[in-house]
Amino acid sequence: MNILVVGNGQHTNKRILPALLKIQSVEHIEVVFNSKKNIKTKDNKIIYTKSNDTPNHKSYSLVIYATPPRVHLDNLDNYFGLSDNHLIEKPISSNFKFLEDERFKTLYKSKNVFESLMYLHHPAIEVLKKIISENSCLEFKTSFKVPHTDFDHYRYKKDEGGGSLLDQGIYPISLILFLFKDKFQTLKKSIFHDKNLDVDLSGRIIGKTNTINKISMEWALGQEYENYAEIVCKDKVIKFPFIFSKNENDIYKYLEIQNEITIEKELGLFDQFVKLYSDILNNKIKNFEYSKYEDLIYRYKFIDNLHKGQ
Repeated sequence: MNILVVGNGQHTNKRILPALLKIQSVEHIEVVFNSKKNIKTKDNKIIYTKSNDTPNHKSYSLVIYATPPRVHLDNLDNYFGLSDNHLIEKPISSNFKFLEDERFKTLYKSKNVFESLMYLHHPAIEVLKKIISENSCLEFKTSFKVPHTDFDHYRYKKDEGGGSLLDQGIYPISLILFLFKDKFQTLKKSIFHDKNLDVDLSGRIIGKTNTINKISMEWALGQEYENYAEIVCKDKVIKFPFIFSKNENDIYKYLEIQNEITIEKELGLFDQFVKLYSDILNNKIKNFEYSKYEDLIYRYKFIDNLHKGQ
């Protein structure tokens, strides 16, 4: 199988390429780049092509878009004819015009176009879903917060799709909508904007469903690191650390706390990026509802309403 990766930034080098190299069926990986300084991953399977040059193959098993959000859909147009499978790093776009774009709808439905929500392919999600369905849950909490990083990064630039809502917030939001869909009712919401940076840096939503009295999600850029989901049941608390981003070299464990006794439960070693790419290449991702066009549009209309303060 031949894979085309459009974009060669930190995420490509840290996550995408190492995961693709673990998949035996992947024979060749071509990376489209703008700057040679970012060429850091070298392997016999990998070749690099300048962004203004024509890719080496006429077709690919998968095209992965790892560029700034503002150019995702432009790049999708440019490389659309090269594959039946297109995976776009979150957010799928920083311009929400695609929500009403019939051409985008046609493109999305004519081939396999997916947003990269890799954490949903980790077995922890199925365990979490099962716990919710089998227990009387009182509260559900989830958070994804990260410290400040390089201020030259696009996440700090409004015109390039920056801001914490699209960078961190999309994780807890997509998790809640994946688990509860339209059963989730928003009660309170807040987003903090930094006037100097001209981007949003944090947000919080509190809501409920017919069966869970309180559901809270938080996200932030420039705060102490948090990355978890927690379910409060009548007789126990279940915590899922690193629910979104994980070290693929660590054995994943979640915690069950009951009567002041904490039990660690192992799920084993698992690379969620490898699972995501394998699910696409093996044509299994269609089994995941979040990848459907209707679910994508519902997710981004929810986010768009937050942008508009509705």
